Amino acid sequence: LPTSWSMPQIEYLAQAQKLAETGYVVVTYNSRGFLQSGGEIEVGGPKDVADASAVIDWALANTPADAGRIGMAGVSYGAGISLLAAGHDPRIKAVAALSGWGDLIDSIYSGRTQHAMAGALLGGLGFLTGRPSAEFQQILKDFLGSSLAKEDEMIAWGK
Repeated sequence: LPTSWSMPQIEYLAQAQKLAETGYVVVTYNSRGFLQSGGEIEVGGPKDVADASAVIDWALANTPADAGRIGMAGVSYGAGISLLAAGHDPRIKAVAALSGWGDLIDSIYSGRTQHAMAGALLGGLGFLTGRPSAEFQQILKDFLGSSLAKEDEMIAWGK
């Protein structure tokens, strides 16, 4: 269960407890770049996908988890990471994505309409609770600055 944007692991405490009580092995983790996690905020990038696979590796080595029955779940950002990870790691057999996104650009720039408040909120929370990567900082600056000269680059980054 990767955490949502800027949220601590306690986010899933009740759900993790219920799942564990029914026999599931449950592992939650802070998404890359936030709070106690390592690295920088990559916004659903290759390192986030690699982190999900590393968590699965850890769970298989350190818990009685069944390698043939791996699933991921998350809310919002955690849902997006779960979906991306499932597309890259064949060990993931199921995903429960709640309020997830399949296309970040559609979420914050649909129809070439800038959702500035959403961008500002996500950026602000990222700086408050994490360590945004230099790439993310530049994209956020260009997005909030309505830099049409950088539009193609921003769209490519978000896809």
